[in-house]
Amino acid sequence: MKERDRAIIADLARFRVLTRDQIASLHFANVKNPITAANSTLLRLYRQGLIDRSANYQPYLYFPSDGSIKKDSAKVPHFLTIADAYLELCRHAKPSHFVVEPKYEKGLAEADCFMIIKGSPLFLEVQRSTYSEKVMADKIARYEALYDSGIIQREAWQPVSRKVFPAVLVLTQTRYAVSGSRFPIIQAASIEDFMRSMQVPKPVKDERKPEGVRIKIG
Repeated sequence: MKERDRAIIADLARFRVLTRDQIASLHFANVKNPITAANSTLLRLYRQGLIDRSANYQPYLYFPSDGSIKKDSAKVPHFLTIADAYLELCRHAKPSHFVVEPKYEKGLAEADCFMIIKGSPLFLEVQRSTYSEKVMADKIARYEALYDSGIIQREAWQPVSRKVFPAVLVLTQTRYAVSGSRFPIIQAASIEDFMRSMQVPKPVKDERKPEGVRIKIG
């Protein structure tokens, strides 16, 4: 199997679902005709049973072959939005980590993704609809519970010299009255807005817990 084939299969496992155009952007941007090359490769991988697809969309959507996500899942648009955010990030700087829906203990934060970009760890929340203030407050409370759990201190990506807690980036068209004293909560309309303007001051340090990370992108 070609290295590109393996990379496509790995990205489908990571993102759960991708459009043909997203795959072309991720893996065929350096060829003369990315769409044509993507179509040819994806057809071959599909016929070999290495990936799955849905013809109910134009262009087709592609899925892992293991059936880990249903083709008509209500979460398909959600995962595609996360992939779009990743592609937009890569236009500025490719994250060294990008984990979709990292899982922690029950009752703790359920981020849309965890990433490290230019050395700064971030949790990402991608909103496709407007939440109530209570829902947003509950989300932040779960991040605070994750902070208090100490789980993040034990992550393999943590710096040796100090422990940090990721900032929480919320991509939203609605401004919410939320804030955090132990870690930054950032609200931006898009990745582009975030990357253009981001430099968050370090929050109050708690010697007993991981400190909130200073975000400086660019």
